Amino acid sequence: MKNESANDPEMKRPVTLRVRNPSGMVAGILAHAKRLDDLNGKTIGELSNGMWEDRRTFPVIREALRKRFPDLKIIPYTEFPVGSEQIDQEGVVEQLLQSGCQAVIVGNAA
Repeated sequence: MKNESANDPEMKRPVTLRVRNPSGMVAGILAHAKRLDDLNGKTIGELSNGMWEDRRTFPVIREALRKRFPDLKIIPYTEFPVGSEQIDQEGVVEQLLQSGCQAVIVGNAA
């Protein structure tokens, strides 16, 4: 069977695709914070959504980061609220800031 669509002029028109931001962010509404130049001497907080093996994965992440950045301070997820609904509460950001966090690792996968 011959592919007749190859000769169809309608099939040769240019196609326009709209690409959406996969992060769900809308341009101009939410700005991302400037990335830290270096993690040495910085304080990072961990937040867990409590969905999958946080007690196993966060220690692995901690160890890998401390090997690469020996002066890094990490405040474990156990020091902050755990769970998707809990970490979305307004007071959590203030708690992170009061703890001196300059960056946050948010996880885990579900």
